Amino acid sequence: MPLNIGIIVKPLNHNERAYDLFKHLPVIETERLRLRRLSMRDAGDVFEYASVPEVAEHVSWEYHRNLSDSLHYLRFITQQYESGFPAPWGIIHKGLGKLIGTIGYHVWSLQSRYGEVGYALSIDFWNQGYVTEAFGAVIRFGFENMGLNRVEATCKLPNTASEKVMLKCGLTFEGIMKQKLFAKGQYHDLKLYGITKEDWEKLK
Repeated sequence: MPLNIGIIVKPLNHNERAYDLFKHLPVIETERLRLRRLSMRDAGDVFEYASVPEVAEHVSWEYHRNLSDSLHYLRFITQQYESGFPAPWGIIHKGLGKLIGTIGYHVWSLQSRYGEVGYALSIDFWNQGYVTEAFGAVIRFGFENMGLNRVEATCKLPNTASEKVMLKCGLTFEGIMKQKLFAKGQYHDLKLYGITKEDWEKLK
């Protein structure tokens, strides 16, 4: 799975437009999924997937040891919403009515008009196209509603599953950032993938 869910920073040039978008994060519908704001009521579902070590293998955060970890995470996300800072959507499986992961922009530069996406998904739903479906919708939202000119994402070198998602969504490999991330006691090289609005429009 990809990394960086949980690393949420302020947009580089915070203004009212950014504030309103994340404070009132809109719902995004896809064929099988509904992307919506997280709430404290999601703690059980968050713990169910975030407590699995395999889900946390390639991300920056540690797997959740107990429900308190999930509640702490959701309190932090709720504060991000209320402050109007970048925060993720919850990924809801429409057929099950269940939260199965998160996806969102954790970096949004208003000055340079780019955003970086991170995501995590329950192991029970891997290899079924759900992240690709959600990521495609989030890319569209970025270009059409956030005024982005570029969307990017990163992954650790062994994370081939995340690479496949990025490629399916039209992102291209741009290089390796040496020791870009310090997490879990060590530095990690990251692969960088990106897509511009111009290239995305050619793919539509």
